[in-house]
Amino acid sequence: MIEKRTVMILGAGASIPYGFPSGYGLLQIVCRCNGATINYNPPGNINTFHSLPPITDLVKHGIDQAKFQKFLYELEHSQVSIDQFIEHRGEEYYDLGRQAIAIALLRLENETRLFRQDARVRFSNSDESHANSWYQFLWSRMIRPKFSFDDFDQNKISFITFNYDRSLEHFLFEALKWNSGKTNEECATKLEKIDIVHVYGSLGPLPWQDKENGIPYQSQWHEAYRKSYANIDLMRSDNSLNNHFEKAHRLLAQAERIYILGFGFDPINLARLELDKHVKQDIIYATTQGLAADDLTRIKNIMCLIGVPVIKGSRKTDIYSFLYEHVILE
Repeated sequence: MIEKRTVMILGAGASIPYGFPSGYGLLQIVCRCNGATINYNPPGNINTFHSLPPITDLVKHGIDQAKFQKFLYELEHSQVSIDQFIEHRGEEYYDLGRQAIAIALLRLENETRLFRQDARVRFSNSDESHANSWYQFLWSRMIRPKFSFDDFDQNKISFITFNYDRSLEHFLFEALKWNSGKTNEECATKLEKIDIVHVYGSLGPLPWQDKENGIPYQSQWHEAYRKSYANIDLMRSDNSLNNHFEKAHRLLAQAERIYILGFGFDPINLARLELDKHVKQDIIYATTQGLAADDLTRIKNIMCLIGVPVIKGSRKTDIYSFLYEHVILE
C-alpha cells in the first residue's frame, strides 16, 4: 500500500507503452486520413498501420469534408501539435479538432496492450523478460504486502494527467475487479477515492464511472466519438485555467512527493501546473527520456527560477526502469 501522499504527473510518454502516441505521433495519425497510412507500431509486439479513417468514412458519420480537409492542410502546415493548433485556432476548429483527437485515440484503445502476458513485472536485476509495464509495477505496490479490497482505497496516490486516454483507470478497475470478484459498483466506489485528474479532459467516462453516459473501453469510433469528443477540454487563447487545473493544484499542495513521468515539459503546460505556488519541498522527481540537451538546460533553469529544486532523472531511463530502480512506493 502507498501510505505517503504521492502525486504522479503524466505526459504522453506515460501512455506510449500501451499503444498511444506522442504529441507528434498524434499529429501524424490525424494528418494521414486521405486513405494513406503511416507505420505506427505501438509497443507490445502488435504491428499496426494506423491513421484516421479515410475522409469518405468520416463524411458518412457527419464530418464536413471541405472543412475537414481545410483543417488538415492548415494543421499540417502549422508545425505545432494538434493541441497547440486548436488552442490558437479554437474559434474555428475547436469542435472539429476534438473530434479528430477522439476518433484517433478511440481506435487505439486495446485491452491486449494493457494485460498482455509478456508484460511481466521484473523481480530481479537479472530478469529481462518484462515489457516495461509500469502500470503493473504500480499495481504491485498498491496491493502489497497482500491484496485487501477493503483497504485498497487507502492508497494515498493520485494522478494528474495531460493525456486523453483512459488506459490507467481502465487498468486499475479491471485489476481490482478480477482480483476481488466484487461488483462493478463496489469497485467503482473504491476507485472514486483515487483521483485521476485529466487536466485537458478525456475520451469520456467509462461505464463504471457514469452508468448513463459511460463509453466502454475499446468502443467503435463511429458509435462513440460524438459523446467522446465533448469531454476533451482544451484551453482557449485567453489562457484561463479550467476546474481540472484547480483540482490539480490542490493535490500538488498536499503532496509529500511528486513524480513527473513521460512529460515533455512544454513551457505552457509547466506554467499551468504552478509548481512554484503549490510545491514547497524538495520532492519532485522526473523522467526525462528523449529530451534534447537544450531542453534539459531549459527545464533546470525554469525550476531554479521558480524556486523548485532541480529534478532528478535520466535521459536514457524509461518509466518502468525509473520506478523500478529509483522509486520507493510505500
